[in-house]
Amino acid sequence: GGKAIAVKCDVVVAEDNAQLVKKAVEAFGSVDIAFLNAGVFSSEAKPIWETDSKVWTKNYEVNVFGVHHGLKYVLKQMVEQGKGGSVIVNSSAVGLRAQENLQGHSGYTSSKFA
Repeated sequence: GGKAIAVKCDVVVAEDNAQLVKKAVEAFGSVDIAFLNAGVFSSEAKPIWETDSKVWTKNYEVNVFGVHHGLKYVLKQMVEQGKGGSVIVNSSAVGLRAQENLQGHSGYTSSKFA
């Protein structure tokens, strides 16, 4: 058995990410590994010309900027610790090649290519 803590974090909110790293350091003394896995996918499949820009905005906020916020704070902490660490950013196969079964999900697909 290892040790774990629960921390509420909205990856879209930069300060939430900063607090997540701070609480991890308080609980464990350092951050040696990070797994960035948050993602959002709209279940509403529509052609791009019918897709509300709010869907694209949400996809980019979580799938792109959420990763940026996570990296910003966890990498800063790792550098300050002076011993490095490991960061894993989980994405999607869609980030490599658009898939036919995801037609109508242009916001998600493009955010995974970003």
